[in-house]
Amino acid sequence: MVRGNDVAGRRAAPGADRSDLTGRPGGTGLTPARGSGLTWLRASGRRRAAETRPAQAHARRLAIAAVIGLLLAAPGGGWAPVVASETDPGGTPAIRSARRTPGPTTAGAMGRAMGTLLRGEPGVYGVAVVTPGGESLYTRNADVPFVAASLYKLFVMATVYEQEAAGSLTLDEVIAVSGTGALTISEAVRASIVYSDNAAALALFGRVGGTLSVNGLAQTLDLDQTWIAVDPLAVPGWQRLPAADSTAVTTARADDFVLTAGSGGLVDVTTPRDVATFFSLLLQGRVVSERASAEMVAVLKQQAVDDRFPVLLPAGAEVAHKTGNLTQVVHDAGIIYTPAGPVVLAALAEAMPDEARAAEVIQRLAAIAYDPFAAFDALGAEGEPSSRLGDLPRSAAPRRSRRVRPGAPRPRRRIGPAPDRR
Repeated sequence: MVRGNDVAGRRAAPGADRSDLTGRPGGTGLTPARGSGLTWLRASGRRRAAETRPAQAHARRLAIAAVIGLLLAAPGGGWAPVVASETDPGGTPAIRSARRTPGPTTAGAMGRAMGTLLRGEPGVYGVAVVTPGGESLYTRNADVPFVAASLYKLFVMATVYEQEAAGSLTLDEVIAVSGTGALTISEAVRASIVYSDNAAALALFGRVGGTLSVNGLAQTLDLDQTWIAVDPLAVPGWQRLPAADSTAVTTARADDFVLTAGSGGLVDVTTPRDVATFFSLLLQGRVVSERASAEMVAVLKQQAVDDRFPVLLPAGAEVAHKTGNLTQVVHDAGIIYTPAGPVVLAALAEAMPDEARAAEVIQRLAAIAYDPFAAFDALGAEGEPSSRLGDLPRSAAPRRSRRVRPGAPRPRRRIGPAPDRR
């Protein structure tokens, strides 16, 4: 089975992995498709008018942070769950009511902004945004199957910590990693997550017992649609009806894409909801233990592949995340730490005709998750892009992927099935 590393915009031969460390960060100058919601979030758009009025801009940002803080402090947390239909991403009752009220809910603002962004975009996008407690803020194709790509390494990491807690292994145990040599399990975990090193991940996968152990961990966490190294047709309940946030056409297209990806062997499958649930459980300290969860989050905060979520966030914004890439597959998922507190975002994309464009769409999804009210304010009265829709806050310069430290394990290209994953 082929594994993919994570750099958007870099083409590789079918079945080839990507190098996480040689790809460009998400760039600017994206050419919007006609009628696409991406027009209003273009990276090369106008500078904000507030830049000429620093005092007013600063006051506005403080006010938005205060509003979000009040929502979070209100009874019930102020979070209003919403499901946005793919056929009418701004048309659910919760979102429609936001158009008539002076203060939209977090979910209402986020749903309208994300729905507008994704409207008309090619391929299949799956999005799940949840609070630290696991409450849904926005979903789109959340239960549609996606090729997991390097997101499978999240579940391998969790299985390592599960077995460490059970006494089956120790983090300072030394294992052999192809092309690198001997690494401790702790070093291999870091290499597989921070640099998305395939060889390190495969060595860990073998050490913990392979498919049976990793899939068992997923089931323990109630991630019922996550299956590693399987034949999709053997997955229970594979054929299912589209949910409220998807369509029959999209569900069928996603099914076909996953089946095609697994036609030459086995494939890793997950859903946006499962991935978002995993990160929510990490925040709650419920993946293995509080200590293990905290250590995994600490590793994820060191992510070196920073060409998606962090690019449009303010300088210094903290993110704990993991990317995933294969041919026509572009993912990012994790925890975004906002002024109002952490929020979990899983943004998965497959059947993508333009991987670089998909990466830039994901950048904008992260910016909306960070500040949904700024995006809401940029919408016109009827939820359509207005002349101010280029005003979504962004940092002065994109954060670039960090360099690999000398002597650190580097990603390797692996062509063809990995025999030790059968």
